Amino acid sequence: EVGFQLYNEMLSEAVRALKNGQEPDLLKPFAAVTDINLHAPALLPEDYCGDVHLRLSFYKKLASAHTSDQVDALLEEIVDRFGQLPAPAQTLIDVHRLRVLVQPYGVAKVDATPNAILIAFKANAPVDGMRIIQLVQKNKHIKLAGNDKLRIERALPNAHERAQLVREVLRSLGEPIAPTPTTTPAALRCDAHSTPHCPMNPSVPLTISPGLTIQGFTAPVSLKNFKLIAFDMDSTLINIECVDEIADAAGRKAEVAAITEAAMRGEIKDYKDSLRQRVALLKGVSEQALHEVYENRLRLNPGAQTLVQACQKAELKTLLVSGGFTFFTDRVRDLLRLDDTRSNVLEVAHGLLTGRLVDQAWGDICDGEEKRRKLAQNCEQLGIAPAQAIAVGDGANDLPMMGLAGLSVAYHAKPAVRAQAMVSIESGGLDRLLEVLRP
Repeated sequence: EVGFQLYNEMLSEAVRALKNGQEPDLLKPFAAVTDINLHAPALLPEDYCGDVHLRLSFYKKLASAHTSDQVDALLEEIVDRFGQLPAPAQTLIDVHRLRVLVQPYGVAKVDATPNAILIAFKANAPVDGMRIIQLVQKNKHIKLAGNDKLRIERALPNAHERAQLVREVLRSLGEPIAPTPTTTPAALRCDAHSTPHCPMNPSVPLTISPGLTIQGFTAPVSLKNFKLIAFDMDSTLINIECVDEIADAAGRKAEVAAITEAAMRGEIKDYKDSLRQRVALLKGVSEQALHEVYENRLRLNPGAQTLVQACQKAELKTLLVSGGFTFFTDRVRDLLRLDDTRSNVLEVAHGLLTGRLVDQAWGDICDGEEKRRKLAQNCEQLGIAPAQAIAVGDGANDLPMMGLAGLSVAYHAKPAVRAQAMVSIESGGLDRLLEVLRP
């Protein structure tokens, strides 16, 4: 029966394409069909509808239905002709009701077993991520399974009840996000004479206030939706690039700063190599120079302490992940009472920097991928999904962890980072994030 449904959809697509003078794309229907499995027979039994041609006709009509009203009309016709639905026929109707419902939400698969239900979303599904997080937090039986799946842990032996639960969960996410401004109601549509940022299209950056933009979600949201916040250090939590300031003591700041700037813009693809180059230029610098940089040059960026304290009050765990050095991250950790850090160790011999880094148990250098791994590791230790984490940074080596986190924040960042971040703070302090995340 399912094979016939797929065959029918492929045939219908081919006929439509030929009528339009186009070459049929026979692979397209496979990509479009959502995989729905209620783990129960879904068919019109022979002893219910004995005419095979009628059965095939109804299968074809159901497969061609594109709205709930069309499915309901077919249900009414079937009941009128053959009587009350047996369980397999009810499951067939439920499958098609779900098929129609889930497509606007970008659902790739529904796997509803008697013990648990898994809803998998396609990449860039038109669903507000914050609504998903709120759903998980309000319902202990619903959990995130990675960044693109919801797992509903509830035993429901009846397939109809499982289908009904899937419908309830999806409807609780609200209406699917409109893919373009032109699909929104006219009264809410952006036009050429209004702001270029349309709140009805979260993929378009929206200016909340001067110097603060968001994209990909609807603000404000509750800070308590999150359980972890990860910060980059240099030029994010603090006002300097430490390696550049150490180099100043060796009279090589311009040379080192040029490499730092290129790496942060993403122009140097091998971050580890760029850091080794810069550290090598520090050879011979006195360890005392590190103390002088910390005491005389390093300052917290505006709003850093306010934001960290707000997160701690909301019971978020705090993580500092830096391509900088433990000499500074340990001190910033203690100053702000952060929960965890990861950064690099400068090798010192006889009170002087050797120009090398010290390998650590987790690896050699904390680059972008290591920041991402550390964030993922802390999420796992806390028993949370990465979608419940926030990542804040300014440079290209912050993008991997920002891509993993549920909310990415760029602070006075390079253009490539601003373009990909969900929140971009372009003026003012770090505490401007609290205009988006309400404590």
